[in-house]
Amino acid sequence: MEVRLGKGVLFMREDTELKLAIIELDGCIFPLNRLRYNFYKNLCKKKNITVTPEEFYHALGNMYSMYETLPLATTINSQKLNATVEKDLYNYLNMKGLSPKDGVIELFEYFRQNNIPIAIVSTHKTKTAINYLELGSLYRKVDYVIGCDTDIKALPSEELLAYIDKRFQVTPKDTLVITSMNSILHSANNIGMNTIYLNDLVEAGDDEISCSYQVANTMYEALNDILFGRYEDYKIFEPLLGMDKEMSVAKLKALFANLQEVYKDDPDLLKIIKSTYISKLSELTKERPRRFTFSDEDLAELEKEEVEEPVVEEKKEEPTSLSLNAQDTAALNDVIAKVMEAENNAPEEKEEDKEESVVEEPKKKPDHHIINTFINISYVLLLSLMILLLGLVVHIALGNMMDQPVVKVLHAISLGYIDVVESIFEFIFNGLHSITNVIPDYYTYMNDNTLMTLSALKMIHCYIMNVVIVSIVEVIKYSILSKKNL
Repeated sequence: MEVRLGKGVLFMREDTELKLAIIELDGCIFPLNRLRYNFYKNLCKKKNITVTPEEFYHALGNMYSMYETLPLATTINSQKLNATVEKDLYNYLNMKGLSPKDGVIELFEYFRQNNIPIAIVSTHKTKTAINYLELGSLYRKVDYVIGCDTDIKALPSEELLAYIDKRFQVTPKDTLVITSMNSILHSANNIGMNTIYLNDLVEAGDDEISCSYQVANTMYEALNDILFGRYEDYKIFEPLLGMDKEMSVAKLKALFANLQEVYKDDPDLLKIIKSTYISKLSELTKERPRRFTFSDEDLAELEKEEVEEPVVEEKKEEPTSLSLNAQDTAALNDVIAKVMEAENNAPEEKEEDKEESVVEEPKKKPDHHIINTFINISYVLLLSLMILLLGLVVHIALGNMMDQPVVKVLHAISLGYIDVVESIFEFIFNGLHSITNVIPDYYTYMNDNTLMTLSALKMIHCYIMNVVIVSIVEVIKYSILSKKNL
């Protein structure tokens, strides 16, 4: 059976058991389509050509065709234009920083908590999509990424969406597609997938509304649609309303009273609050099965049943203390007696032993060398870290001044240093790999690493190289000072 919800004309079926979420990268996770439009609009402005958001929106498809129907297609090769736009856009965001849209992290967390895989689709290259996800610290939060550079027919094809379903062994009716593109919306709708349209470059029109289960302005709204749009099991509302497993009945009643006061002007939400409260209350009393009802008589009956429960729980918990039984007490007393005996015998040590300890005291001087070594190592590590952090701060602070010659030189030097460091590590890993297969080659080490991103690995490599360079400088400085002292 289908239920009409919100603005949408199509609906999420009641027999849907959400098993996979397919989310478009370019307009839903990051505002890439909006940034691409701004970039393209500026190019058009230089040639006294106008392009509207609607024109750009309807041209969105994949990296092979999205610029072919736009005004500059007659003067600039679409493939070269796409490459230029993507390169400049990524460099710009790499310097400025990239954050996911509002609600994305919360939506991802909901999917992870409910064991729903997340597949990311992009209208551009898979590698480019991965780079953007790494830039926004989201790559480790998704299960699959696919772009338009595979053997499968590129987006917005139905074939690519069907391939993802097949890969995760789910059916279209158990798949949710979140997109900001009309073409992907239609493709998902044609093969029977549930769809949510996210307003991005262009607000939803009649066509988008008619093809969507729901229309959302942010990912927060999309999450709200998923949570409240179709479920009747009020168990899922408990954490959202502040209810947890350890909550006592008294706390539950206090929370319910507070929620009623806060949302007294929202009758729809009060219905959900009351039903969730009854559900939780019946679970805590454990006297009857969970039931979902709006009956005030049932509510009053349940409240009567639980009155004595907190007292019973407290009585059961009171005897639970840290006291020991007789056997444990005897064992503990025996241990204490031995300790006390050792302490009492300590002053009776022979005078010879005391003299020996006094004689041996000067031999403890080498400990200073250990302390000095520890201080020197700490100094090298901290100085190397400070150099790395200073470089990052300068890089971020001067990110908007790349047109200045001095900043360009500094940027070129930093990139050159990173390239040199990576070449050294590549030589080391490939050399060791040729000796033993236990150590992976450089490419495998960098790309198959599941703990850190490529950027993080490069940062660690720079830090290690900083440590080596600072150590060499300190050794040379120490040698020169030693010769002067002689």
